[in-house]
Amino acid sequence: MKYITLLLCAVLYAISLTTYGQEIYVANDQQITKRIPPNEESGILIDNPIKVGEEVHIPYQNSQLHHVESHMVIHPSNPDHWLVTAMIITDPVAWNIEAAVWLTVDAGKNWSRKDFPKIFADPYLSIDDDGIVYFSGLGQSTKGDNNEYYYISKDGGKRWSNGQPVEGPHDHPFLITKGKDTFWWSTMKGNRQLNIRKAHKGEVFQSLKTIHFNDSFRHDNMIPALLGNDTLILPFIKYHSSYTGIDVEGAYFFTTTDGINIQGPERITNRTGSAKGLESMLVDNSESKYKGNLYFLYPLGDMRKSEGLELSISSDGGKLWREVTFRKPERGKRYYVPTGAINKNGVLGIYWYEHSESEPFIDNDIFFTVSKDGGKTFIEPVKVNKVTSKLPRTGKDVRVSRTFPGGGHYSGMKVLPDGSFQMVWSDARSGTYQLYTSNITIQ
Repeated sequence: MKYITLLLCAVLYAISLTTYGQEIYVANDQQITKRIPPNEESGILIDNPIKVGEEVHIPYQNSQLHHVESHMVIHPSNPDHWLVTAMIITDPVAWNIEAAVWLTVDAGKNWSRKDFPKIFADPYLSIDDDGIVYFSGLGQSTKGDNNEYYYISKDGGKRWSNGQPVEGPHDHPFLITKGKDTFWWSTMKGNRQLNIRKAHKGEVFQSLKTIHFNDSFRHDNMIPALLGNDTLILPFIKYHSSYTGIDVEGAYFFTTTDGINIQGPERITNRTGSAKGLESMLVDNSESKYKGNLYFLYPLGDMRKSEGLELSISSDGGKLWREVTFRKPERGKRYYVPTGAINKNGVLGIYWYEHSESEPFIDNDIFFTVSKDGGKTFIEPVKVNKVTSKLPRTGKDVRVSRTFPGGGHYSGMKVLPDGSFQMVWSDARSGTYQLYTSNITIQ
């Protein structure tokens, strides 16, 4: 009788999971995705707290051209004032690329566009406390190397200065603002040096520090973050490169308050791979119980095999880290370009590109999830895009599909004062990558 009772309990439990359950993801022997509970009175499944707003196709895009590698900023004193940038592949065969910046001052109802033909890769924006905007990217030098170019707008993106070149070779010119100072963090000299520069209140950038490495590795800077109002967190990876891809030795970070006096490097993890999508540092600057948490976000696996998405989390300023795989791999799926942000309540939001191989297309969907407890658990992901993105894998688009299966190597998302997340992504539902934006609220 005892065994019959146990069997009956097991069956009833299985039925309860079938009726009310959500998919469970497990990482490091821990359940990390919450099953949304049923309402105790009605037995009806409570709605997912993630609510996806209206999709907005950003105008002034050529429908025949691919728009990839997006980034965005929001004006510190006007939450309806947004700037979005992306690369525009004007010829996917010859690989001719330009960049543009789109501006809206009414939360996406009306837009204007400014083209930057000197920029061909890694477009990136920052905006300081006074609303001064810096726009950087890679451009061609007279020597054939990758210069960095940057432009300055002192009126929030309406008018821009002439481009200022910085002799290279450079890569990944990422910008981060600290009050009225804007810092940039880039790779130099064949991945053997990392460079820090600073500009103050709309002035030109001045070089502060070049970090030299004498080891046998290559070094790539990754997307930085600001801890509180004072400390810059500057991540990078060490790796070896070969014809089959790259072999990552580990991820590290430096800290600095002035760009001159540097502490570190400190190790983060050795688990980050070489799958599509650059690693990024996130910092919780909210007043929640998770204030000061560091999150290092990255895809797992390599170019040939995607192994999910992971966070390395530190609650002690980067001394100790723990890994959480918040998206476990599924057969036939690939996961690219995770992008994160943290709102005023300490809620961590992440979205990513998830695609399946479907000849002759790459079928991409965009998924979004949140953690309300410092990365311990995640709400079941929701699909953001209304229509699956179908990127052609053949013909003139073959190089685009190989280089940017996830719409770029990074994407853009910022938080608004009300705690919602404003995201922008590249979507190929029409056959070419086009920019879309949507607002995500958490109930």
